[in-house]
Amino acid sequence: MEPIKVKPINWAKVNSLPKTYRFNPFIRIFTIILGLFATYYSLWLIFTKLGHDSSQITKYAPFLILFLGLNSLMKNLFTLNSIKFEEDKVNFRYLLKKTKSIPWENITRMEFYSKRMKAIKIFYTEGGKKKTYYMLLNMPKMLEAINTMAEKAVNCEYDEYLASIVQPAKEGNE
Repeated sequence: MEPIKVKPINWAKVNSLPKTYRFNPFIRIFTIILGLFATYYSLWLIFTKLGHDSSQITKYAPFLILFLGLNSLMKNLFTLNSIKFEEDKVNFRYLLKKTKSIPWENITRMEFYSKRMKAIKIFYTEGGKKKTYYMLLNMPKMLEAINTMAEKAVNCEYDEYLASIVQPAKEGNE
């Protein structure tokens, strides 16, 4: 039996900044095109094929398809698309929303949030006001991103759950 070959990790490359985590563009574009097609098709059905003599399922199906197509479009266009870590700040980028930038020194606390969605709740100050940002946990390599944030935001406090994730990683790097 042949031994398993493991590719060594280049830690200098992993820890270097700027670093970007993003959704796969092919999947994102494919689901946007699919949502556009479903929306167009359902509108075409509603305006050209529906009549007073259509069956009940024929009347309701286009509206269900329209809802699913628009829901897919909204989720893909208005949710977090990429996270870019720079030396002085973190950028949360969207496709159709304004990019949210938070300087590292402004981040005061991070905690796990799981009431209606699973997210990391980031508390920060901007212009002397305390603000909150919710970073959803649906990005690829999220654990690596959380540890990068913990490494760069030195003044940050963590709740019990995040401290159990971040502290062992910090101890391992020292």
